[in-house]
Amino acid sequence: SGVRQPSLNSPRPSLGRRPSAMTEGPAQESKPPDYLMLAILSCFCPLWPINILALTFSLMSRNSLLQGNVDGARRLGRNAMVLSVVAILGGIAIIAAISCRAWPGGKEVRKS
Repeated sequence: SGVRQPSLNSPRPSLGRRPSAMTEGPAQESKPPDYLMLAILSCFCPLWPINILALTFSLMSRNSLLQGNVDGARRLGRNAMVLSVVAILGGIAIIAAISCRAWPGGKEVRKS
């Protein structure tokens, strides 16, 4: 038989009988988080345009994962997490600013 087996150092390793180092399919990879609960929590903060975007990205991440697009789900989930954190921190800053403005100087006013 004149069929030559490729060596281990072959430039075309796909012809060899070694198992591939790459795993296929999203079932073998860990599920990327979609941060849905964090996005829902951020909806209670007063920074409404950003928290709605966070919720949208979170839902898009979940849909991408269901379609088998793990990389897209990971990217959209990361965007949802960043937007949720920005919305929560911005909401805390707005609430703190309003609170400080409502009570200037922190002194109680007594009537005589």
